[in-house]
Amino acid sequence: MNKSDQNDARGLAELVRVGWYREVKVKSEESQKIRAILVARSRLVSMRRDIENQVRSLIKECGLLFPRAVGQQFRSQVSELLGVDHLLLSVISPLLSIHENVCQQEGKFDNEVRRLAKLDETTRRLMTVPGVGVVTALTFRHTIDDPSRFRSASTVGACPWPYAEAQPIR
Repeated sequence: MNKSDQNDARGLAELVRVGWYREVKVKSEESQKIRAILVARSRLVSMRRDIENQVRSLIKECGLLFPRAVGQQFRSQVSELLGVDHLLLSVISPLLSIHENVCQQEGKFDNEVRRLAKLDETTRRLMTVPGVGVVTALTFRHTIDDPSRFRSASTVGACPWPYAEAQPIR
């Protein structure tokens, strides 16, 4: 059979007729917005971590080590370690500047995530489970969106779950 729009339409119609087609539920606009916030926050967390690891790598090549730190503490320790005349300062300073901006934006998303979690009763209830924090609860709540679309609790496990996005707020 040749590939064409007409043949594709015929094939799709056959899938529906036979019953192999399942309706796809569209998430609510609220859930789409909150998931977008969580995805953007996750990306900023990843960017911050990448910059920190890059700076650590550059400094380690010069034989300098420092303890684990995140955010403002990380930038302060790097600045103290390098001083004002280190040969890598011209390379690391722009990275620290970007790191500061990423941390500020990440903080704004963190505050928004906390605010959204406080407003939602289901999310607050999920957070009472040991080990479930704000991000995990909000992510789960808005990934599921409408529980009535599942026939039973056991079918929830088959729902695509974005594990990578559930990074805790520091």
